[in-house]
Amino acid sequence: MPKLCEFKSAIDAKPVFVNAAQACVVYTYKGGTNETIISFGKDFNLGVSESLEEVVRVLNNALVVEAPER
Repeated sequence: MPKLCEFKSAIDAKPVFVNAAQACVVYTYKGGTNETIISFGKDFNLGVSESLEEVVRVLNNALVVEAPER
């Protein structure tokens, strides 16, 4: 099973869990509130309160495949 990453919702600061393998694009929205957007294709976007750098680091770490021990 893919590793899930935990972030805080930009709306209510509740925890949200993201499957790193399904995230397509990560960008920062600088409108009324500064938030980082995680996009899952063209139909679903999720706003989180962590910084862009933090989101990218967490998602990349979740995608690292560890070699099996021999």
